[in-house]
Amino acid sequence: MLLPSYIASVLYKEDDIALATALRNEFESGLARLTAGAGRTGREDFASESGWC
Repeated sequence: MLLPSYIASVLYKEDDIALATALRNEFESGLARLTAGAGRTGREDFASESGWC
C-alpha cells in the first residue's frame, strides 16, 4: 500500500515538486506507523529458515 506513494513521489520529483513532497510525506508517515506497530506485534523477531531475512 505504501509502495505506490513512494514510487509516485520519485516519478513526480522532476515535474511537480509539491505533489512529490505530499506523496513522500504520506509514505513516510505510513512507514512510521508500520515501524511503530512492529514493536507491539513482535514481528521483528521473525527469521526465515533459509536465512534470507
